[in-house]
Amino acid sequence: MGKIFTLEGPRYFPSRKCTFCRYMYEPTSNTQKTCTKSECKKLLAKRNAKNAKNKKHGWYDKYFDIGQDKRRGTKIKRAATYLRRNRLQVEDERTIDYDESPTGRAYTGVAKSPLRKLENGHGFYGVMMQTENRELLQCHVCGKWLHHLTHTHLNKHGINKAEYNNEYGLARKNTLVSDGRSLEQEMIGRENIKKIWEKGHKAMLEKGRKRKARKEWVKEWHSEEKRNERGVCNKQMGARLVTFVKRFKDLPSRSTVKFDGRAIAHILDRRWGSLNKGFNAYGFPSRYRQGSRTEFSIPDTKELMTFNYNKFGDRNKVYPWLQENCRLLRLQDPELEDNLDKLAIRLDRKELEEKGNKANVHHK
Repeated sequence: MGKIFTLEGPRYFPSRKCTFCRYMYEPTSNTQKTCTKSECKKLLAKRNAKNAKNKKHGWYDKYFDIGQDKRRGTKIKRAATYLRRNRLQVEDERTIDYDESPTGRAYTGVAKSPLRKLENGHGFYGVMMQTENRELLQCHVCGKWLHHLTHTHLNKHGINKAEYNNEYGLARKNTLVSDGRSLEQEMIGRENIKKIWEKGHKAMLEKGRKRKARKEWVKEWHSEEKRNERGVCNKQMGARLVTFVKRFKDLPSRSTVKFDGRAIAHILDRRWGSLNKGFNAYGFPSRYRQGSRTEFSIPDTKELMTFNYNKFGDRNKVYPWLQENCRLLRLQDPELEDNLDKLAIRLDRKELEEKGNKANVHHK
């Protein structure tokens, strides 16, 4: 334990871990965060300088709020309060050049690139396209820019809201309202609640409305919109897989820590039933490991190729062989984008067919 002498007598502080080197040390004050090593002190000074710089430029004021943790009685940083209340004034970096937009640029939300263009329609699959100021959104069918895609507008195209969301890969609970209009409605709702409180209808609020029958819960991440937000739609997974193989000259596995190999392997395994089926879906060979030897087999030709990773020079032969047998690795950027689009459409159809077959088996 750390000890200092005061007028009232010696004061002790419990031992704690250093923020940087993670070794135990004995502090001499309650605010001491690092041990006495010079390296740790330099790192702390560097971090404090960075925090001061961010605070000076208003970064903390923009993205964080200081709140009170009632349970512990301490101050905490709360994110997103500013963004929720003032999201129209914040300069958003999630905008792209878009010719169909009235302003020339469009807001894509948290959807990650690359995005899949619609064959018959406007915009991208699984993305609500909005203007740069987020006041208008685009209809995927006719390309009009509106504040709200109402039932009247959708009836002109012969579809309802649920069919529209399903057709264009949007989340089931998507309200088809622009962020600007949504914020206006939110503010109106808050003012109405204040009026109710002023009139003294507290009992009505405490009682609340009668609860509706609970609907069956559906996993939202199955929709293309939620997949785009996480960067795991079929096109994005294809792009991530190609990038990984080109960079590390090998297929990803569950034990691959570098880059995002483990995440890619996990998603392919969960989506297609096994990792090899996931590789085959994107035109890559199956891989089987036996000790230091690794066998690759192409599903169509059933050709086997064995490499010994421990043998000098054998590991360097893997990528040239993969390049010969995997078409996506030989393509350059514009052509690769088009091929990934076509592949994603085919894989989406395949997923829907498998889902339909499972539903029929369950129904029987």
